[in-house]
Amino acid sequence: MHSVQAVCVDQNKIHEFEKPHPKQEDEDQTDLPSHGYTYMKWPFGAQRTLITRGQVHCFEDFNTPNSTLSEEEKKERIKFSNIYAMNQWKFTKSAWSNIDQDKAAVLSQEITDNTNRVSKWALQSMFAGADNMKIIFVTRQKLADNKKHQILGTSTSSTQKFINLISYEFDDAWAKVKYIVDFFEKQEDGEYLVLRDPIKSSLKVYRMEDDDGEGEGDNFGDEEE
Repeated sequence: MHSVQAVCVDQNKIHEFEKPHPKQEDEDQTDLPSHGYTYMKWPFGAQRTLITRGQVHCFEDFNTPNSTLSEEEKKERIKFSNIYAMNQWKFTKSAWSNIDQDKAAVLSQEITDNTNRVSKWALQSMFAGADNMKIIFVTRQKLADNKKHQILGTSTSSTQKFINLISYEFDDAWAKVKYIVDFFEKQEDGEYLVLRDPIKSSLKVYRMEDDDGEGEGDNFGDEEE
């Protein structure tokens, strides 16, 4: 794990990881992002390893001030979480008005309506090694004011439980990544631009222009995801 700090509700309480922030230039630097970085290695086919970097948003320390536990036991009582906002610019869904009474139903409906978004959140939390995910339901206080918001409710679950809830197929996700990696391994060295078609389920890959002018406009065609 890398980072000088992670966000906590108590701004006076900071969790320090074993290694400094990768962009930290000196010990007194204060303009670093207030989140933690985590790195994971994944076996990725024959003789290949994929390294991912995730971000941890905050932590919860369940240790008591005068705890007699060992340092290793204390570490186990520190839980990392990622926080996401399910925002609504216009308060039109009547279900949100009863979110405290029927939070599970509201969350289930929002997962159905925002499948891509919540899948992204689940992947980010998994790659970060976050123990929990916290989803905050937010709406504007006034329709014309995009600066002031109110929190209507929160939902907290373990990352693995949330992944099971949305029935995310990780095998399909890895298959798409593998296809892209395999495709570029067959291409010449250079800089490429990958664009997703806004309508069709396909990708367009272009080779960028080199300094000598070669490669401009090269198109490797539509590549299915």
